[in-house]
Amino acid sequence: MSSTRIRIGVSLIGILAACPARAQDAPADQTGLREIVVTAQKRSENLQKVPISVIAADAATLANKGVANTADIGTIAAGVNVRINNSSFLPYIRGIGTNATTTESPASLYVDGVYIPYSRGGLSGLSDVTQVAVLKGPQGTLFGRNSTAGVIQVTTRNPTQDFHAELGTSIDNYETLHTDAYIAGGLAEGLTASLAGQYGVQGIGWGKDYTTGHDTHRVARDVNLRGKLVFTPSTQTKISVVGQYFDQKFVGIVYTPYPGTTTTYPGALPVANGYDTRNDLDGFLRNKGYSGSVTINQHLGFADLLSISSYQNMHSTLLFDNDGTAASLFTVAGDQPNHAYTQELQLTSPTSGALTWVVGAYYFNNKEFSSPSLLTMRPPYSSPLPISYIRRDGKQTTQSLAGFAQGTWEFMPGSHLTLGARYTWEKRDLLASQLFSLTLPTGPGPLLASSQSIEKPSFRVALDHQFAPAVLGYASFNTGFKSGGYNLLAPASPAYLPEKLNAYEAGLKTQLFDRRIRLNASVFYYDYTNIQVSQVVNNLAIVTNAAKAHTYGLDLEMQALVTRGLEISGALGLLHAEYADYPNAQIAIPNPAGGVTITAGNVAGNRLPSSEKVSGNLAVDYDTALAGARVHANVAAAYHGDSYLEPDNFIRQPAYVTLNTSLKFTLPDERTSVTLFGKNLFDERVLTAANTSANIASVVYDAPPRTYGVALHYQF
Repeated sequence: MSSTRIRIGVSLIGILAACPARAQDAPADQTGLREIVVTAQKRSENLQKVPISVIAADAATLANKGVANTADIGTIAAGVNVRINNSSFLPYIRGIGTNATTTESPASLYVDGVYIPYSRGGLSGLSDVTQVAVLKGPQGTLFGRNSTAGVIQVTTRNPTQDFHAELGTSIDNYETLHTDAYIAGGLAEGLTASLAGQYGVQGIGWGKDYTTGHDTHRVARDVNLRGKLVFTPSTQTKISVVGQYFDQKFVGIVYTPYPGTTTTYPGALPVANGYDTRNDLDGFLRNKGYSGSVTINQHLGFADLLSISSYQNMHSTLLFDNDGTAASLFTVAGDQPNHAYTQELQLTSPTSGALTWVVGAYYFNNKEFSSPSLLTMRPPYSSPLPISYIRRDGKQTTQSLAGFAQGTWEFMPGSHLTLGARYTWEKRDLLASQLFSLTLPTGPGPLLASSQSIEKPSFRVALDHQFAPAVLGYASFNTGFKSGGYNLLAPASPAYLPEKLNAYEAGLKTQLFDRRIRLNASVFYYDYTNIQVSQVVNNLAIVTNAAKAHTYGLDLEMQALVTRGLEISGALGLLHAEYADYPNAQIAIPNPAGGVTITAGNVAGNRLPSSEKVSGNLAVDYDTALAGARVHANVAAAYHGDSYLEPDNFIRQPAYVTLNTSLKFTLPDERTSVTLFGKNLFDERVLTAANTSANIASVVYDAPPRTYGVALHYQF
């Protein structure tokens, strides 16, 4: 046994003895399903009353179904496909998303109302979270910020005056030790505070580098600290201050040839699976940063005023071996800071009355840097020109200001008309350089400067009718857009244009048999134009525009309380997402001698990347008393239909099923719990990213293999 295993084993024994995953309160006598409250329309509402397709899960549901971090969200939300590329969180909702790690996602992520613009800042744990909600379809009025696909809302816990503390730890078969702690309580009258901390480290990687002898796909460090102060000087005022620090390091991320293809790099040898490699160096990616936000809620009598201010500072550094051989042929290094400031103001009417409304303004300032990005190429490999190094330095600055308003009018009993509009002004500036050299460049090259502006409205129109106390029907039309920009890592390439989506949707939300069964359904049609597509050109991923696509589908969601303690839930997504026109798309044709031939053509009729024709999930939860203790068993399966990772539909991820299960024992003291868990029990290998160039059609398997282990949790 390795010394690492011995150290972790000894540490675990001490932790188990001291602090036995999160205990769940014994369920109350339930006569129906619990009400789910969401803020999909900037106010707290029963999910069944909101005329939007929303999937929401609370902390207990997330834990029982094995959803430990944002990468797992696709297992509980049909029609959501999460890709991981260079440790970036890249969600697709109904086939709309991006695999570019240096642009904002069309599936916007918000944490406690704060927009997270950088994809590498979205990959995080969910241990101190109270709810995750996925809003499907463009949310261009109330959220607006590039939410072409939809919005993912993460809500963290708020402290109360009562003292509360939790401590938990878990370990799995890859010696992944994860510890989390939470402490909260009152500091003085009207002042509460909480501190949440998470630490993770992985002892064994998923694969092996046969050149260096080290493990690949390993978490070297995952630290996350979040502190929250809540000041309530009166019943009319609430001020929340949040600070966060994080430090993540992932080592041995591997690009490997797509099965059935070979590379032109000399000395390339086959490996056992997608986790293994023969790289001459151990690549890594490190994300480190901090953020802070201040949220002020002020009751004004006629309305409630909300102010959300935030600042985010993130720094990513990376080093990758792109050739997959024991020789130093092609490496990529990068230093990529990001700074963002946001300010939102909302004025929200009371919930009573025939007319409810919200008006607001949003300001966004973002600076992203390449300082620098360096491609190093050595003989016998050479690019089309005899260059040894390519250095790119630059800064892209985004400033955006938007005003929005939405109102809902009950024009007859049970019938509502919702009208919303948003007007966005945005400017992007690029200041960058690109230097080609036969020797290692010591400084940046000649400056390139450019600027673009856009002014764009977006709208929402919706009709809903309460056909019965537990039956809501709705129909809506929504528009959304994602702003254009520059390819910071390829500054000489053309700017990409804004994309636009018009969405038509109709849905039905029902609760039957005295709220013991919940059935929700929606159908949708999207008209999608100027689609932003990421593709590899001259060994660099850049964003260009496709012409248009048509997308339509069906979402079904079910939840049933069969008996007290036995609950079944599931969802089904059917999706048709194809390009209607995409001229000059990059098309890869594998060469028998290695590498691929890159041609250009129209891929009309091809499926959009990461769009699954069929997706679904099914979960069974059973909770019962046993000898004074409680036992909770969960089995959760998610089906992902086949999908393609690039517009030419060459690299394909076959259909697969992930199966997760957990068995939790909560002791009679209702403070201590022990959970046995297993994830991806069928040991599916899932493609999460692809990069196709003339020398190699490379892919990444950055989703975990089969894992199983034990978790302990103590609360007091």
